[in-house]
Amino acid sequence: AEARALERAARLSPHRADLARRLYAASIAWHRAGDATRGLALTEEALPVADDPLVHADLLALAGDTRRRQGADVPERVYLQELEVEGLDELRTARLLAQIVDARLYSFDAAGALALAPRLEAAARGIADRWGRVTSLGSAGSAYLLAGDRDRATRLFREIASDPEIPATFPWDYLWLEWYDELRASLVQTLLTGRAKGNQLFVAFNQSGAAHLELRCGRLGSASASAAEAIPLADAIGTPALVGIASGALAFVHAWRGRAEACTALAGAALGAASKTGDRYHQAVARQAIALLALGAGRPEDAIAELEPLARGWAASTVVEPGVVPFVPDLVEAYATAGDRTRAAEWLDRFALIATGAERTWALAACARCEGLLASAEAFEAPFRRALELLEPSPLGLELARTRLAYGERLRRQGRRRDARAQLRAAHLAFAAEGAAPWQARAAGELRATGEQVADEARPLPDLTPQELHIARLVAEGKTNKEIAAAIFLSPKTIEYHLANTFRKLDIHSRAELARLVARDMPVDGVL
Repeated sequence: AEARALERAARLSPHRADLARRLYAASIAWHRAGDATRGLALTEEALPVADDPLVHADLLALAGDTRRRQGADVPERVYLQELEVEGLDELRTARLLAQIVDARLYSFDAAGALALAPRLEAAARGIADRWGRVTSLGSAGSAYLLAGDRDRATRLFREIASDPEIPATFPWDYLWLEWYDELRASLVQTLLTGRAKGNQLFVAFNQSGAAHLELRCGRLGSASASAAEAIPLADAIGTPALVGIASGALAFVHAWRGRAEACTALAGAALGAASKTGDRYHQAVARQAIALLALGAGRPEDAIAELEPLARGWAASTVVEPGVVPFVPDLVEAYATAGDRTRAAEWLDRFALIATGAERTWALAACARCEGLLASAEAFEAPFRRALELLEPSPLGLELARTRLAYGERLRRQGRRRDARAQLRAAHLAFAAEGAAPWQARAAGELRATGEQVADEARPLPDLTPQELHIARLVAEGKTNKEIAAAIFLSPKTIEYHLANTFRKLDIHSRAELARLVARDMPVDGVL
């Protein structure tokens, strides 16, 4: 209603200046209401009539944000030309610079982004508007982080984290910095705000970030739930980039669980969306999911085929933040498993340089695990123990399980069955708890090789679509079809259709049976 009213007011404006300003306000309202396509149309209509340089710069920055989410972009030269216009204040200067910085970071041009970061930070310091100031500082912080100026990045992100909404606005940076608690608290708080205001765009963005946070922490149920909400919502509001980001997280969940068809389909969607925007990080996420699926299935050569081109692209870039290239340790493991220890050692040495410089727990632990894989029979224990010491106090449950599995395998091959069992049991339990069936089966096989009896793995549930999965969880929470329809912006008839498909796939006949299956096989702890 607000968006329509603002658009009507714009149409009645007799003067160009009023028309441009009111179209801008209407465009923002349409974005918040979930119609990005309508919002972009109004933005582009307003640009030719916006004579005020401040309003024109606002419209251009908004167009850039929207086009990126829709799989396109504004050329950098357009922003550079806009920055030459007289009359721009610090807020508009910072907004335009942030667009250029973000685009360069998307393409792994960290050095190019770093070249503009001091100017962006200086402009941000002069902004009176709180939100404009802290978000502009965040964009500068991203450039510092990826280019390796870690002290400056840390200082900036600590400074702006006093605003509780900021970590949720920059989820990838807080994830790479390993500030998991701050990020989760921000995501919880801002999700509640987004739901209360009916801001569908913010809910979709929030849940996409939440999915990747929970994935990093190895909480596959929570990651699946967040992604399953984000994907259909982002699709409904016309933001394919967010569909791709959430699809990448869900592809990873299916990779861990060995669900090849679902993983491949979602990874393909994620890769397509990221390719359109030039987002190399999320392109890599999609390919890493396919590689993890291959590693879980014992096909290291297929994993190498996915990851080697990514690693070469990173090596030619100026990115030195290990969180941006988490696929490299998987490539090392794939080469080690395939028997090419030389290539494995080369990539490990290169990655270890940035891991040591950044001092990220997961990266240092991944390096230690890979070192243990490559070490001689006399030297493998020390790196594995170092990895365990790093991971045991951390929230990275699946990373810990993966390390225990690799350690246990090497112990068993050395004939140390009793020592191997301790590591393999813990890994088996952790994989089972998250439904990581291929890795659970691998741990079970190793345990049997030590002489221990292991129960057969539970049969995995058939794959549900993200929409079916999200609705199933809402049913398990006790919501009616009408309540579910209102929560996810669909009709009750559509909810009935999805539930009918879910009942057929799971061979069940009641909501109570569905709730029991969700509780047993799709657990979610602390889902946002």
